[in-house]
Amino acid sequence: MPLYQLDNSTAAQHARIDLYDDFFFIPHLHKDFELAYVLEGEVEVCLRERRETAHAGELALVFPNEIHAYATPQHSRVLVCVFSGDYVGAFAHETQGRRGARSVFAGTPGLRAYLEECLLSGRGADRFALTGAFYAVCAQFLREVPLAPFDAQHDDLLCRLLAYVEAHYREDISLHSAARAIGYSPNYLSRFFHAAVGMHFRRYLNQYRIQYACQLLEEGSLSVSQIALECGFQSIRSFNRAFAEQMGRTPTQSRR
Repeated sequence: MPLYQLDNSTAAQHARIDLYDDFFFIPHLHKDFELAYVLEGEVEVCLRERRETAHAGELALVFPNEIHAYATPQHSRVLVCVFSGDYVGAFAHETQGRRGARSVFAGTPGLRAYLEECLLSGRGADRFALTGAFYAVCAQFLREVPLAPFDAQHDDLLCRLLAYVEAHYREDISLHSAARAIGYSPNYLSRFFHAAVGMHFRRYLNQYRIQYACQLLEEGSLSVSQIALECGFQSIRSFNRAFAEQMGRTPTQSRR
C-alpha cells in the first residue's frame, strides 16, 4: 500500500537531508525529487515494475510521483535528500513527460566528494550550495541514464487520489465521494486505482485507517469505540471486522 507523503509535496524550496543506517522504507510517493547516495553496503531500490540495487558509491534519483521503496539486504548507510523541483527548475522542465530508464547511476568521484562536503559536513548547505549540488546530480544522471516517455497524467491522478484519502480518511468517504471531488467517473477511478495500486479503493482506505488506529491503540488514551469513530469507521462492528481482516486479531486483543 503506497503512502502519499504530503509533507514532501507542497513546500517551495523544500530540502530534507537524512542519514540512515540499514535503510528501509515502505512504498511511498510524493511530488519532490529524491536522491539516495549509498555510502556503505547496498540498498534495493524498488520502483513499481523494476527492482535495482545500488552499491556503495552509487546514487539513485527518483522522480516526482514515482511509487518507490527501499530495503537493505544486509547493511547500508545511505544519505537521502528529498528536494522540491524548483531547486532544479530547468531539469524538471527538460524531463517533463519523461523518466529515467533506471534510477541507479554511478556518478563520479568529484560529484560524490561534492555531495559529502555539501550535504554531510554541514558546511555550505545553504540554498545556493544545495541548488548546485542537486543540479550536479541531475546533470550526471542525464549523462548516464537515457530517458523514456511516461504518462504524467496517470501519476498526477494517483497523487490526487492518495492525497484525498490522506486529507479525508477520518470522514465518511467512498470512491464515489472521491470521484466527485476529483472530477472523474467512479467506474473509471475504480479500474484506474486497482491497476495502479493493486487493490480496490475501499481496501486501501481501510488499511490506511487501520494504520492510524494502531497508533491510537498504542497511545492508549481513547476507547476502542472512540478510536473507530476517530479513524472514520461508521460503526464499531465495521471497525472490528476491518481490523481483524488486516491484523489477524481484534482491536481489543491488539491493545492487550
